[in-house]
Amino acid sequence: MDLYFYDYGAEKDFVKRSAEGLDKFLGSIFPRPDMTLFGLSEPDRSAIRDPWLPYNRLILVGHSLGAVVIRECLENRLRPSSLETPAWTSACELHLFAAAHSGFKFSGWKGLVYRLGPRYITSIPTIMRAFDDLQEKSGTLTDLRRRTQDLALKHPQVAALLIYGSEEDVVIPAEFDCDPAPMTWVDKYDHVGICKPDKGFTDPLDFVTRHELRKNAGT
Repeated sequence: MDLYFYDYGAEKDFVKRSAEGLDKFLGSIFPRPDMTLFGLSEPDRSAIRDPWLPYNRLILVGHSLGAVVIRECLENRLRPSSLETPAWTSACELHLFAAAHSGFKFSGWKGLVYRLGPRYITSIPTIMRAFDDLQEKSGTLTDLRRRTQDLALKHPQVAALLIYGSEEDVVIPAEFDCDPAPMTWVDKYDHVGICKPDKGFTDPLDFVTRHELRKNAGT
């Protein structure tokens, strides 16, 4: 198993721009990675792995806003108006932690600051940039839900496995109609803790490696 991490930036129109950047990144690693990502040239490939077989499975893992970016990215490429359907779109699975695709639990800046407080101080700059996109009934989220569900019958890979902590205190826990039920709930974990494994908490690792999405999607 190879792991890749994508760090999306804070451009204007946050979710959509970030989804475009993710799409470009995925195209550079699937089905074979571009060696320039590692500061290497193509002839160096065999020195790392020989032969380097093409990937045939791609698990996309996102947390909170990242989950929204992943769903937007996939939907953009599968919509009928897309000029190209990259190979990664048919090989991917979505495993999403504390997905923010139904919006924040609060409204207004006072609610944001009160709810996040010092525990999430490092998350505030990112969330502030996406504040309008992540309102409960924003156009971004409403359209994303509708378009994803419209695609689900033909493209079951738009369905996502979801996990939330029972003490989720930032986003509204909810699935799309196309997502396999039930969602996974873990007692005594909040918005941040749900995706951080340790010796006594391996649920996040187990969730990422689960492989039951395709057989359950759409049922």
